[in-house]
Formats: sequence, C-alpha cells, structure tokens
Amino acid sequence: MTRYEQRHRWLSLLLDCYALIDLSVWQAVDTASDVLACREGCTACCRHTIPLSTLEALGLRFYVHTLLDAALYQDLRRNISRQGSLCCFNHQGSCTVYALRPIACRRYLVTGTACAEDESPLDSRPHAVLHPSRDVLRRAVALTLPFYRTIGLKPESGEDVLSFYLRQNMPLTSLNERIFAGESY
Repeated sequence: MTRYEQRHRWLSLLLDCYALIDLSVWQAVDTASDVLACREGCTACCRHTIPLSTLEALGLRFYVHTLLDAALYQDLRRNISRQGSLCCFNHQGSCTVYALRPIACRRYLVTGTACAEDESPLDSRPHAVLHPSRDVLRRAVALTLPFYRTIGLKPESGEDVLSFYLRQNMPLTSLNERIFAGESY
C-alpha cells in the first residue's frame, strides 16, 4: 500500500501498529500448547461486538472506498441492515477487509476446537483463547499516537497508552454507516 501511505500519512501508522500486533499474535500461536481452531469460513467471532478505534474506522473507510470493487461495496453496504449480529464486512464466510481488520479481530484467536456459533470462548473456555503480549499491544498502539495528536486527542496526564486506546473505542456496528458514508475517499 506504499502509494496510499504517501497520500495518507495516518495509514503508515495503522499498518505499522497492525504489523507489530500480528507479530505478537504469531509468537503466541507458535508457543500455544494446542492447534489454532480459527479457520477460513468460520464466522463465530464475527458475531461478537468488535471494538474499533477512530484510526481503525478511518482505515476501514479508506479500504471500502478505495480498494473494494463496486459490486462488493454495494453488497457490503446492504449487509449493514440485513445481517443482524454478523459483521457487515463478512461476505459469504470471508472477511472482505482482512488486510485492515481491527485489532480485536487480529488478537482474538482460539485453540482446540472451533467455536459454536453463539459461544463466547472467553466465558466458556478462557484457557483456549490466545493471549498475545499486552506489552506489544501497548507498544503497537503507541505507534498510532501521532494520528490522535493531529485530531486533538491525547492520553490524559499519567494515562497509559492502552487505557487511552480502549477509552476511545466504539463498537463497529455503531460506526458502520459512517464507514460507508460518502461516495469516495
């Protein structure tokens, strides 16, 4: 996405954050005592509330308006109202925004057996949920601070960067309309 990063400086911050998070996730996968249950086509976690930061919402808006073809864009736009609890970016069992999927989607992985459709593994089998490094998550989120400063947001005095990140998150479902709003990016 180099050509887009030159035009949208915030995109480099988001991609660097995601790269660091992905590294910590794969380190957790490598050290897990059981095999990863998450597979292509599984939509169990796509039915949970997905927290999203302002920068991640901007990334998704960029993605749907810049990188998706028009037919898929229209299908996804219709998904906002008709899919109920399933993430609007899920199309026929696949994540259409996988490259820019949110931090929550990147970090939430389950080992052992696949999740039941309405299961919340954090409640039913917390030992099966991977726990990538929170220290790396903190460092990754810190990479995004220059973006937040440009829009007038910053951690409160003494506030941990992770607390700041979590404080300004909103559910993806509350941002769907804004992400798809407008005709181009």
